[in-house]
Amino acid sequence: MQVGKRCIVRTSGQKPRFAKIAYIGPTSFDAKQEAIRPNNWVGVIYENPEGKNDGSLDGKRYFTCRPNYGGFVLPTSIEVLEEDGHFVNDQSDNDQIEEI
Repeated sequence: MQVGKRCIVRTSGQKPRFAKIAYIGPTSFDAKQEAIRPNNWVGVIYENPEGKNDGSLDGKRYFTCRPNYGGFVLPTSIEVLEEDGHFVNDQSDNDQIEEI
């Protein structure tokens, strides 16, 4: 799993959603767990406005995307796609992927 890879996000009670991995690492909203489970969150940019944020949460920016296109999930919810997978040529206009 690495930043920039295409993936399918599968979470309980939701239909599978296509996304791009934008962040992998600890978060301020899970600081208590960081010592126990380091690098335990994956920030994604969804293909459609199915997210809950713009890459920032609680005033901290982890990555940049359009409002409602960003989300954070556990690594166990991610299925990374190969280059010949569903999303090969996505170049979203304003989405910026960066490791923080």
